[in-house]
Amino acid sequence: MASALIENLGRALSRRELLRNLTLRELRTRYRRSILGWGWSLLNPLVITACYTLVFSVILDARPEPGHPSGNDVFALFLMAGLLPWTYFANSLTGGTAAVLGARALIEKVHFPRELLVFATVLSLLVTLLIELTVLVTILTLFGYVTLHLLPWLIITIGMQTLLTTGIALLLAASSVRSRDVPYLTGLGLTVWFFVTPIVYSIAQVPEHSTLLGRDVPLRSILKLNPMARFTDVYRSILWDVTQPGLKTLAGLAAISLAVFLIGYRFFTRRAPYFAEEL
Repeated sequence: MASALIENLGRALSRRELLRNLTLRELRTRYRRSILGWGWSLLNPLVITACYTLVFSVILDARPEPGHPSGNDVFALFLMAGLLPWTYFANSLTGGTAAVLGARALIEKVHFPRELLVFATVLSLLVTLLIELTVLVTILTLFGYVTLHLLPWLIITIGMQTLLTTGIALLLAASSVRSRDVPYLTGLGLTVWFFVTPIVYSIAQVPEHSTLLGRDVPLRSILKLNPMARFTDVYRSILWDVTQPGLKTLAGLAAISLAVFLIGYRFFTRRAPYFAEEL
């Protein structure tokens, strides 16, 4: 099974020119006929950050612990360190879910590895994430919170998150062909997933235990089962605390990301031959 998966993946990635063209198509059509163009990729997270900062930092006076050892205490920077990776994750799942459904005409006429549609969607949003993180790292450097020596760890983290994201997107894309409820469930699930991921709060602010329906619940331990909670923690280690993330945490995330990708890819490739007749 593993050899077949690797062979299929190698065959798909050998179509580099097609993958490149599909990715460029995604990039070109995303902001077509808009005045700001690529400026929207920066404006959207900035507006969201400003709104959350106003509500949580100014109105509710919620402040995370300053970064250690950086001493960073700017709430907007704390928020962006978690919000940008989350936006990449959420948009990739939303776009990936619709990738096959939106390419019905292409699938019915041309034979090509269908997974390239999902890969192209995720890669186009990865470009957006890299632009946004470049701006964030520049801002952090200007504020005196130098993160340049941690860029290799940041790149590794982005790579692992991309594996996880692509795996889930493949699962959702294949499932959406069979059931048109999947895109709606994805949007609903992402709303819940956002609030159980420590983006507007830190994982340290979550109590170790809480009472739910009269039972003691290890709330923080449960929260840590969420892979995006762990990814957010790693991004904050690099961008907020300005320190190297724990190798044990990275190893665990690497294993989870690879497993999810392989499961998603296997499920997708097994369903792909039936896409044309089911669309």
